[in-house]
Amino acid sequence: HLFHLAAFTRKKGGPIGVNQYRGTSKFRKRYHNSREFYYERHAEVDLILKLREVPDKIHVMRFLDNGSPTMAKPCIHCQNFLRHKGVKVVRYTNWDGAWEELRL
Repeated sequence: HLFHLAAFTRKKGGPIGVNQYRGTSKFRKRYHNSREFYYERHAEVDLILKLREVPDKIHVMRFLDNGSPTMAKPCIHCQNFLRHKGVKVVRYTNWDGAWEELRL
């Protein structure tokens, strides 16, 4: 299982909002051995939906079970959602665990 985390910080001070979500897709999925469907959200979308005020910048991280960081770049659907909500910059971990920045 991957551990997916989205957070934002104030200009002064430390983190004030964090959301973790183990889902891997915001799309429709089928329950195991069933004809019923359910939906999952990515962590960055879930975080924004829980906030009263949307920040200009968020950080998105994903970790493997062993704790090492891995790719967490928001998918195109999340990028569009974040842009629409007013987020301007997303910092995310790449495949090597290093931070990259995406301007929306």
